Amino acid sequence: MGTVLLDALIGANYDENAMTDAYKEFLPDPVDPEQLRQAMRLWATGVTVVTSQHEGVTHGMTVSSFTSVSLTPPQVLIALAQSTRTHALVKASRTFGVTVLGANQRVISDRFAGRQPDNEDRLSELKTFSLVSGAPLLEGEVRAPI
Repeated sequence: MGTVLLDALIGANYDENAMTDAYKEFLPDPVDPEQLRQAMRLWATGVTVVTSQHEGVTHGMTVSSFTSVSLTPPQVLIALAQSTRTHALVKASRTFGVTVLGANQRVISDRFAGRQPDNEDRLSELKTFSLVSGAPLLEGEVRAPI
């Protein structure tokens, strides 16, 4: 499996109406629920890199706790330890990006798993881009716009 990318905005709360309103506000062109369904079917287990940015600071970490919650509006769930720098950025910015790594991307996984000091820029020297939220996403072999 190649790289799958998700770009997410976090709603003020998680009731369906609030999330649907946030979804419509930030993503005027709806995400096709079938695309999300197909991407999540490929995800039985694996490793993702969750990234965020706030006020010019970017950071990311390896995360394996990742699951689909809803197709309409499109919602995914990630679990971040509250003591991490990435959690602090996601909380402050209310946005995050998810890059699903392929089996051949162990070096990337290790880089974001803390094998590099937390205060270093884990995204340096990597090709990234952003979508709606502004969270950096890692460039990879296959992109699924979800």
